[in-house]
Amino acid sequence: IFCHSVKYINLVVAKELVSKGYNIVSITGEDASEIRAKKLAAFKNGDYDILLCSDILNYGFNLQISHIVINLDLPWHKSKLEQRTGRVYRDDQKADSVTSISIVLKDSIEERILDIVEGKTDLIKKVLDLDLGSPEAVTDIELLKALL
Repeated sequence: IFCHSVKYINLVVAKELVSKGYNIVSITGEDASEIRAKKLAAFKNGDYDILLCSDILNYGFNLQISHIVINLDLPWHKSKLEQRTGRVYRDDQKADSVTSISIVLKDSIEERILDIVEGKTDLIKKVLDLDLGSPEAVTDIELLKALL
């Protein structure tokens, strides 16, 4: 689970997931690099059910042990969103598919960001005549619950 806000990760998300019985680990930029490495190794060894992280893991980390990416917030640039999914969707991914979910509340800033990102994607497609895909918002909370 990716989220830009370290405070939100630690105070809200972690607490909620632990109350549901999940064994979680949180990795943020506030962790020293050796602590991040130990936590990540423990997650990869199966010591934790869920990895909560800030954008600190966006670059240079392989998380192909996972097959679901959940974005609790949306970055302004599509490339950052793709980097998050790219941590899991690697050449040596064992799962048949990778699911990427972005949480977008109606009438929220995330909904506006999604509109802007989709608009940018459409513009690039038209100018360069490329198929870049498009971010999609999950509107079914039951699907999200089923994945967790």
